[in-house]
Amino acid sequence: TGPDGTYQVASAKDKTVVITKGKDAKNLKVQSVVTINKVTYKVVGIGSKAFANCKKARKITIGDNVTSIGANAFSGCSKATQLTLGKSVKSIGKKAFYNCKKLKKVTIKGKALSTIGKQAFQKTAKKVTVKWPKGLKAKQKNNLKKKLKKAKMKVKEK
Repeated sequence: TGPDGTYQVASAKDKTVVITKGKDAKNLKVQSVVTINKVTYKVVGIGSKAFANCKKARKITIGDNVTSIGANAFSGCSKATQLTLGKSVKSIGKKAFYNCKKLKKVTIKGKALSTIGKQAFQKTAKKVTVKWPKGLKAKQKNNLKKKLKKAKMKVKEK
């Protein structure tokens, strides 16, 4: 157990962990690193339902070491309005942000995102503004946009 939740060691050798149960907070921040028992670990994943139904959350920030977001990880965070995905996020599990009714602003910091699960963004705001990573080529952007729409996000065109 760390300062902001419960973690599971993914690799003792690589000193990596996955957060399995996070604490509800207005500014939900999944750190890039966490220190547990004087050992510093990289936070590389967010487990299934780790932050499901967090009622206080308004702003969700995913650290730059996180590569995967589990199924239903943030489902039911009904008051969350903003999401920032860290540079290393490669995959978002199914229904990860399902029923985040007020989610209307998403910032993607990196170019690693390649897999977005079914219904990952279903029942989010009617129009979601997406801030794309710097240097993203048009083809990559269109590909990501298609994946987000397939995951039921209503992407607002700028």
